[in-house]
Amino acid sequence: MITLFLICLFTAPFRCQEDDSDDVEDVPPTRSAQSYSFRPGEFHDATDLLENIQKPKDEIKAASKLLAQHENDEIFPGDVLSILIGVENQDTDAIVLSEIVTVLTDPFERSRFVRNYSALHLNVTIESEQTHVVEYMFKMDPRINPVEYGLIAYIYYNDLKGKEYTTVAINQTILIKDKPATINAQRFLIIVAVLTIIIVVGVLSRKSIAKCLKGQGKKSDKPKEEKEEQEEWLSGTNSASYKKSPSRRAPTVDRTYDLRSRTPKKQ
Repeated sequence: MITLFLICLFTAPFRCQEDDSDDVEDVPPTRSAQSYSFRPGEFHDATDLLENIQKPKDEIKAASKLLAQHENDEIFPGDVLSILIGVENQDTDAIVLSEIVTVLTDPFERSRFVRNYSALHLNVTIESEQTHVVEYMFKMDPRINPVEYGLIAYIYYNDLKGKEYTTVAINQTILIKDKPATINAQRFLIIVAVLTIIIVVGVLSRKSIAKCLKGQGKKSDKPKEEKEEQEEWLSGTNSASYKKSPSRRAPTVDRTYDLRSRTPKKQ
């Protein structure tokens, strides 16, 4: 068992260097495993296999390593994941490794499947005391809810007599996180253009408003300037002293006329 784990761990960096293609089959076809003869390495519908899970064979050991796309093993919707599965045959007879199936389950109820992925057909013979490593790739649904799920991978095999067995290669909980928001180049240029237009319009509007206010200020100060010029012209004359004392008025004479003589009568 330790040897299998070391083999998976050793081969993991070399598998990560391979191109992660987005063309990985994650939606199984409509054909079933019982009605079609598959070629080795071909994906097909896993429904019949999940309904036909057998008991494991004690002499067959399996170890696995889950490889994520991102650092810190973070998993996001739409990611392509890879599972390295090592199968060791400790039996005296050879076995035939036929299928690998991966499913997502409820993290608290592993028997409740949330999603099953396509089965990988292998048809690989593993002799006694030999180990075989297989890479199984699958893609997370971009619309999957970012919560915890159970991840289970089953390997299906049979002995030379045709008796079928099923062993769990991986059984763990994975956390799918919200995909971080990204800004592409086109969106960034659009945002920059909109901000530039807003700034230019704001500057032009400010200049127009300042110009209007300046014109109104000059118009209101003109009568005041004319009054100051007039007072400066009249300075040093009697008119200037007269204007400075607006309460000063011409003397009045109180006269009463006699209507008979039509001469003023002094009082």
